[in-house]
This record gives sequence, structure tokens and C-alpha cells, in this order.
Amino acid sequence: MEINKVIYFSRVYEFKSIRKAAEAINMSAGSLSKSIKSLESELDIKLFTPDGRNIIATDSAHKLYQKSQKLIQAYQDFNNEKEELKQNTSIIRIGSWEVFTTYFIAQFCRDEVSTENYEIEVLEKTPHALEKSILENEIDIGISYAPITHPDLEYYKISKMKFGVFGNSCFKSVDFENWPFAVPIHKINNSITNIQELDNWPSEIKRKIKYKFEMLETALEIARDGLGVIHCPMFIIPLQNKKLLTKYQLTELPIPKKLPKASSLDIYLITRKSFPENSLVKKIAKSIRIYC
Repeated sequence: MEINKVIYFSRVYEFKSIRKAAEAINMSAGSLSKSIKSLESELDIKLFTPDGRNIIATDSAHKLYQKSQKLIQAYQDFNNEKEELKQNTSIIRIGSWEVFTTYFIAQFCRDEVSTENYEIEVLEKTPHALEKSILENEIDIGISYAPITHPDLEYYKISKMKFGVFGNSCFKSVDFENWPFAVPIHKINNSITNIQELDNWPSEIKRKIKYKFEMLETALEIARDGLGVIHCPMFIIPLQNKKLLTKYQLTELPIPKKLPKASSLDIYLITRKSFPENSLVKKIAKSIRIYC
């Protein structure tokens, strides 16, 4: 059954006249009459009987009209939502945590989005919560160096990102064993990259943990004030140093020879498998390769 036949029937029922209904929907009376007869044939019921120049709705027509209103309303709601979907194609919904949302997204917006007709929505999500939000259609694109596997998600390996230990230059004269680290509270399980700490510190290497934090900016402030050191992606430091007075700028600290050299991790873009690898995904990937 075509929905238009139901809509045409509804208008005839309301106007109690094929001619008046035809004028209201900008359709010829002959075509409208043919549509009503087709619907009657399809349903095998009589909907209207002639009454002089007018028509009278049958009991079957009364019942059909009552039921048809829900169907017509659902159809109209669907069309309205379809238009909203078209309008929202210019909204970019990105999820990640501070490493990328604070220190990468601004660069991406400046280079790729500022001159485009895009709206940016950025949600702060750590691993596990990030993947859950993508699956629930809260986020379209996730950025992660600790992605959690799921069969309904697509993973694009984009680039590698190096890590290092950073702090005030005063710590250069302090033994590694006495460096007071600020570390993330959040732990990671089942990541593709096999890391357990969000700051990518190797679990086999012991360190002095003085501070635990949820927000990366808290750890950076501790480091800027000379109270502690952090292990973090290298690309962050030049971006924040250029906005700071020299005395607050962070420097890379020399890692003792007995420790592994600066580590690196793969960066992934994560999407639903139903989400197309479009130009936007490629632009984000390009910016990550440049800045991270």
C-alpha cells in the first residue's frame, strides 16, 4: 500500500468531497477519484458512497481514518527527521581525551575547519567509554592510542606518536629514582596497543609516584610549577611551551641508560563500520600526521 493513497483518502474524508480535496492538494478530481478506487480495491472495502454532489464515509472509512492518522503522523515525523539528518551532515562529532582534545583539535580546527561550513562537537572520553560512545552513535570519530577492540568498529592506524619525560629543568640534577611523577588515575585493559597506563609508562619500570590525576592539565600545572614530572606525548610540550613564560616551560629530561629509549605508540582513528571513510576522516588523519 502506498502512503500517498492513505493521505489522499484522509483529505477526502476530511473535506467530504473529492472535488474540494483535489483542489486542496493540487490534484485533478479524476486522479484523486482513481486513487480512492484503487485503495478500496486493495483493501476490499467500500470507503465512500455518493450522496447527491457529495459523498458519505462508510463505517469502514471511519475506522480507517482513525487508524490512518497515526500512520500519516509517523510518516511526517520521518520526513522531518530525514531533513534534520541532511542538515546535520556538517556536524563533526569527535571523541577523545585531553591529549588530543586540548592539544590537537585546535590545530585541526585552524587548518581544516575554520574556513569550512562545519560545526564541531568534541566529547571527552577515555578508552572503553570512547568505544561505547561510538557504538551508541554519540560520537562519529574517535582518536586514540589505546583503542579497545569491538567487532562493529573500524580502526585506522594513522601514525606513530613518541613519548618522553618532561619537567622543570631543575630535575636534570636530580636522580631518576627521586623524580616525583604525576600519573593518570585511569587504567587501561584489553587495548590493541597493549598498554596499561594511559601515559604509556612501561609497567616493568618502577618510578616514584607522587601525584595521581584525572585531567592532564592538572599534571602539566604540577610540572610547570616544578613540583613533579610527567611522561606524555612529545608533541604536547612545544604547543604549551610557546604560550608560557620561560620559567614555566617544560624540558625533556634525560632518561637513564638502564631505561628503555623514548617509547612510541600507534595513533588510531575509530569509527563505526557503517560510517564511511570520507574526506573528513582523511583530513583528521592528515592533521594527526603533521602535529602528532
